[in-house]
Amino acid sequence: LMLVKPRPWQPRRVLAAVDPAHPRDKAASLDLGILDFARLLTRASGGELHVAHFFEPVRRMAAVDGSGRGAMAQPSQLEWAEEHTHRDSLQALLRRRSLERSAALHFGPGDPRERLPALAEELDAGFTVMGAVARVATESPVIGSTAEHVLERLTTDVVVVKPPSFKTPVDLTP
Repeated sequence: LMLVKPRPWQPRRVLAAVDPAHPRDKAASLDLGILDFARLLTRASGGELHVAHFFEPVRRMAAVDGSGRGAMAQPSQLEWAEEHTHRDSLQALLRRRSLERSAALHFGPGDPRERLPALAEELDAGFTVMGAVARVATESPVIGSTAEHVLERLTTDVVVVKPPSFKTPVDLTP
């Protein structure tokens, strides 16, 4: 699915948004499809490939110092391990497509619904390539909730990649 925004086409940078550490992903086939399409688009446009993976930490810790102002607590061992798991998953994904040295990486904790649109704007990206899959039963069967929120905020053209196993719920017979 390609969504085109009402602005001049700017293929300078292609942003691929991946989620390789999601616990319900089986073989990361969606992320591989995102990278494949983003690389194809990058080559066709003569642009630069940027790969982003942002994740919500399992828990955020805040402490209050003596002045009553909020201060971030030191990350726990669990939070360090979580970040390393995400980083290792991203590196393994990039190695599967030989992109570990050729793509610019953007990685870290934070809400992808906030960080992806902000990064796309900062990069002045022409395209964002992302996946859309409902990973839990309460989400829409057509598009995932993260993708839905990000689509509303992106100023780039967007290519939405569905997993290979996706079957449309729409009747396509004439």
